[in-house]
Amino acid sequence: MGLKTGRTGLRRSTKNRKITLGTVSLAVVALLQPGVACAATPAVLFQDNFNGTVLDGSKWYRCYKWTREADGCSNNPKMELEWYQTKNVSLSSGSLNLTARHESVKSGYGFTSGIVTTGGGPGQVPPFQFKYGYVEVRAKVPGGAGVWPAIWLLPSDTSWPPEIDIMEYQGVRPKIDFVNLHATNMSQSGLSFEASQNLSLGFHTYAVDWQPNLMRYFLDGKEIYRIRDAALIPSVPMYLLLNLAVGGWAPGQLSPDLSKFPATFRVDYVKVLKQQPQSLFDALRGRAGN
Repeated sequence: MGLKTGRTGLRRSTKNRKITLGTVSLAVVALLQPGVACAATPAVLFQDNFNGTVLDGSKWYRCYKWTREADGCSNNPKMELEWYQTKNVSLSSGSLNLTARHESVKSGYGFTSGIVTTGGGPGQVPPFQFKYGYVEVRAKVPGGAGVWPAIWLLPSDTSWPPEIDIMEYQGVRPKIDFVNLHATNMSQSGLSFEASQNLSLGFHTYAVDWQPNLMRYFLDGKEIYRIRDAALIPSVPMYLLLNLAVGGWAPGQLSPDLSKFPATFRVDYVKVLKQQPQSLFDALRGRAGN
């Protein structure tokens, strides 16, 4: 899991130490050259740290793109029990809060909850859309049977598929990070990655690096899954969605634990870069290989 250092790895030879330091020094100088610096700091396409107390309406829309915020919305009635409404979206203490409550404001839906997207509303050009890039979200999922937070991408033209699922969580499977790709040809590729702990116990970073010939999914900076088949990888502009659904596909999810509500999906930040940023180690290693 990355580069490890320790006293046991140090060379006692002064000569060897000088060579090692000299190599690093030359590599650092090389890293500061304009071309390498740009590779290590890719362009920021979109960012929100959720400071303040009011959601930035120039970036986010609080319903699905094909519906009106004022009306509320939902999706997939056989698997979802929530009705999204704007008042379930809030900001506090530097976080975006999507809160699910056990209440009914719409016939057939026993819960309300929150969603935000960069897709805009019906007939609108998405406030933010992109084709290829690195998406990273730091967030804390709620726990308990029935909660279904997700971070995902959909096509800007409202077609489906494709769909890129950066993270989905089922409360009955507290250690599992579900990642998935619904490809244009209707095939599905994904992974149920088991983390070392219950993911609802703290904040974690969820990410995907979406490039023309390779897609890589990450949890807390560690790559957990990749797709190499370029024919499966979406090649259309897409927008970002963050939501807290109630329900799901895992056994027990459609019988929510009411003692866990209200439940809140807290998002610390969202950023989209042109590509995944390189660590200093990766940049040095890449430079040395040229």
